[in-house]
Amino acid sequence: LDGRIVRVGNLMSRLSDGEFQINFVTNGFMRTLKAYKALGQFPMGAMHVPAEFSPIDSTAAAILRLAACEGDFTVFHAYNSHSLYMSDVIYAMRAHGFAVDIVPDEIFSAALRDASGHEELSGTVLGLIAYDSGDGSVRYEIPAVNDFTAKVLYRLGYKWPVTDDRYLQNAIRALETLGFFDDPRA
Repeated sequence: LDGRIVRVGNLMSRLSDGEFQINFVTNGFMRTLKAYKALGQFPMGAMHVPAEFSPIDSTAAAILRLAACEGDFTVFHAYNSHSLYMSDVIYAMRAHGFAVDIVPDEIFSAALRDASGHEELSGTVLGLIAYDSGDGSVRYEIPAVNDFTAKVLYRLGYKWPVTDDRYLQNAIRALETLGFFDDPRA
């Protein structure tokens, strides 16, 4: 079988117009943003956590280039090589008008535990609970690296777009116009 395996990143709205894929409601990353908005809080300790946005149209362009490349290489990690931090995302949400306070981790954990006990919020914050053990234990993440794939794409004449404030604000605006942030139970 002559084929390629392409692992994609955090598929997000199109770079061209901010439009989201039809299944934006089930996008895990977007659901975490919805939970932060519903809580009105974000933990200070997570402000410098890396975030990755792979616009769906840019990802499709990268996949098409990788599928057509010659050689024996068959496994690629096609995700945006320009990363940002959760602080960038939270500040974009705040610039959009969402009241999200940056609070000490302990205050955030208490608010998260409290929200999980309320029927109207528990479904919204459920995705965040997996990241908060509540016992002070440390969670280690293994960083993903796509240097090889990025260099292949450079050789094929492709460069990932920079994720900037305008892109983040367009993505948040597009989700809000779809009513994504409205119902905390969804």
